[in-house]
Amino acid sequence: MYRKEQGMKLYIIEKIEDRTQVDWESIKPAYILNYPWDKLQYRPRTQAKAYYTDEGLGIRFHVEEKEITARHCSMNDDVYKDSCVEFFVNPDPGNEKKYINFEFNALGVFLIQIGENRSNRTFLSEYDESFFDIKTSVTKRNRESYHEDFWTLEFFIPFHFIKRWYNELTIKKGSCLAGNFYKCGDETMQPHYGCWNPVVSEVPDFHRPECFGTLLLQ
Repeated sequence: MYRKEQGMKLYIIEKIEDRTQVDWESIKPAYILNYPWDKLQYRPRTQAKAYYTDEGLGIRFHVEEKEITARHCSMNDDVYKDSCVEFFVNPDPGNEKKYINFEFNALGVFLIQIGENRSNRTFLSEYDESFFDIKTSVTKRNRESYHEDFWTLEFFIPFHFIKRWYNELTIKKGSCLAGNFYKCGDETMQPHYGCWNPVVSEVPDFHRPECFGTLLLQ
């Protein structure tokens, strides 16, 4: 049973039947509006959307950001220093402390780790971009000619991947996950740190599972 805790945001994730026919316009967004460490008044408008199927969980970010930084090109590089979006998730918060951090720059280059806190994390280096079906509007081929004032990124998390790391956990209708959506860019022209569910910390720190919101599969 879902029970909302005080100060915790709730995002409802609806089921679709065919992920090859996703109507993103019909999916309600989670807006990244909290910039608790904002010093430059730079808050790129960012939204995340999610759906699920019998096979897994799909995520899409839409970022209004004209000046795109994308210097890192290898898996598990420091992509958070680029124009970056992130999704942190604990699929079984009632029984597990460990969570997975997915971090992507605008090219779809990603960093992925698992662990219980910031200092105790393990890289999951055996997975590549094809495993998560990563799709981006900015690519290595068009990055020099890309002149839009926004960029998008999509990816898909297979449930069998979650089963492997969470003791054969079954995710289905009614499941409550804990997580947060983020937008950052540590070494962009205007460094920034945004989040969907508010993070309480004196310094920029997304590794705060106690500040995760609730993701309810409906």
